[in-house]
Amino acid sequence: VLVHCKEGLSRSPTIIIAYLMKMTHMSFEEALNLVHTCNGALKVNDGFRKQLLAFEKRIKKAQEKHQTKSKETTITTEQTS
Repeated sequence: VLVHCKEGLSRSPTIIIAYLMKMTHMSFEEALNLVHTCNGALKVNDGFRKQLLAFEKRIKKAQEKHQTKSKETTITTEQTS
């Protein structure tokens, strides 16, 4: 998959970082560092950075909710066995 914008410094890396965070459960910093190793010139602008940090919080909240739901299902299954 090719992700490209005019200079590849902010928009493209932002999309790739968001994808890595969502699909591989990387933190913002982990994804940023990985992308930075591939493109040392990247400069994620402040607005995109804020959006990625907010996205990270939403992902974590969804993961916690999923884990809680999984635990509840396990407890319910054990109680009915």
